[in-house]
Amino acid sequence: MYSITGIEILPIERTCWLRQAMPDLIYSYDQLEEQRGLTNKLRESLLIGRDPSDEQQLLLVPANNPATEWECWFFAHWIPGEVRHPTFRYFIESEVHRLNGVDGASFETNGEVFCRKIAFTPSPRASHLLRDLFADG
Repeated sequence: MYSITGIEILPIERTCWLRQAMPDLIYSYDQLEEQRGLTNKLRESLLIGRDPSDEQQLLLVPANNPATEWECWFFAHWIPGEVRHPTFRYFIESEVHRLNGVDGASFETNGEVFCRKIAFTPSPRASHLLRDLFADG
């Protein structure tokens, strides 16, 4: 399925643990001693998006604080490491900003990239996405 964002958000019946969908990836990270912390995060992550060629993955990752929402991490073969968003909503908002050509939708701190909220008026094509995703009821 083609997606203008380049990554398909999986329907709930195809969402699964990353360790089940890509056990070789977990095994590879597990072999790298310096990546043990990341490996543990990946092992507990849900795969919620991917492209047909598996060049991109979108994960929900447990936050360090169990009382907060899970983080949303984006992986792609052309990006070293992961792009971290504090929540799935932040990921969606950053994609809408990108589709609308808004600069500055992310920032980097301590080597980690985070999305930030920017006040904007969505284009007509993005308005329905936001309405559907974030409706209060």
